[in-house]
Amino acid sequence: MTITVTPLRLILAAVVVGLLAWLLWPAGGPRWPVAKLAQAPSRLVVIGDSLTTGYKLGDPQKSFPLELGRRLGLPVQVEGVNGCTLSQGSERLDSLKLGDPALVLLCLGGNDQLQVVPQEISNAALKSILQRLRAQGHSVAYVEVLSPVGGARSKAWRQICQEQQVAVIPDAMKNMFLDPKLMTDDNIHPSEAGCSLLAERSLKSLRHFGLIPEEK
Repeated sequence: MTITVTPLRLILAAVVVGLLAWLLWPAGGPRWPVAKLAQAPSRLVVIGDSLTTGYKLGDPQKSFPLELGRRLGLPVQVEGVNGCTLSQGSERLDSLKLGDPALVLLCLGGNDQLQVVPQEISNAALKSILQRLRAQGHSVAYVEVLSPVGGARSKAWRQICQEQQVAVIPDAMKNMFLDPKLMTDDNIHPSEAGCSLLAERSLKSLRHFGLIPEEK
């Protein structure tokens, strides 16, 4: 028996596959088992680059980590360094005084893309950071910031996060770079409104992965 594959059949098959993927894809983005704290988090630690320091904002209190902390009702420890790459973050990790297990957000990788750091170097650094944070008992979420051509990195970084039982805030700045209301004048760093949106997206993903309780 011979089955003739016509263009129409190929189109119909693609439509069916796409529909199934849409139906089966979890609401809120990708999800997998993640390591959680034994109790609800009592503080938030944010390790990152200039996206976490309030760079270009008139009031650093409006930065994305502090806005997220206000929404969570948690004290915030920000360990951000402007221009930091994943490898540089890995190098300084052991010098940070992170204390008892906490909810940790890692926001590094954007500078790797801007500086065109070889992907294998970025991948190794990300894996090393996550392994050490997990070994210290922290519950971790990775804030994924992608360039328009960051697809290959996204796939690799999400795989590393899944292997390390780390949550992902997927493509956290999606559609922000072309909106002047959400970006400062350099079109790289979020404005106050952009920081508010980042906090909102982070909150949604943290709930999606079960790292914080659902809103009542």
